[in-house]
Amino acid sequence: MSCSYETLSQRCKALGLTASPAELHGSACAILSACRTEAHTLWRQEMLPDTDPNDVLAQEAHAALAALWEALAGALADDDFRLALCLPDGGAERARGLREWCQGYLTGLGLSGARGLDANIEIGEALADFAHIGQLDWEAVGDEQTDAEDL
Repeated sequence: MSCSYETLSQRCKALGLTASPAELHGSACAILSACRTEAHTLWRQEMLPDTDPNDVLAQEAHAALAALWEALAGALADDDFRLALCLPDGGAERARGLREWCQGYLTGLGLSGARGLDANIEIGEALADFAHIGQLDWEAVGDEQTDAEDL
């Protein structure tokens, strides 16, 4: 990734996005993993707003998110599969980011039109885990540090 999670978060706010960098990364992972040839176009249309070409902050934000996409596409295409999730640092914040990443991944799968993935037992279990993690309420848990470590 070419910039920090915090910088990406600021860029997302500059675009008026409600999605976090973790959620955007998760959705991009799903869309790319669905192997759609028009994946980048779909991701941009569904996840990123159109902006004024003269808005410098918006253009910087789009450039940062384009770099995130390119880094992710490269990681998924790499034979060594060196995927690093785009998550904030720190226990509870990182756990919240993981929840948002899982929500984004499931959103991306829906957007990609991928169907029947749960027919494979391992994929079905992973998607069920993503759905469970995506529904966790971090404000309701007791010891956030322990829960974050459990994930």
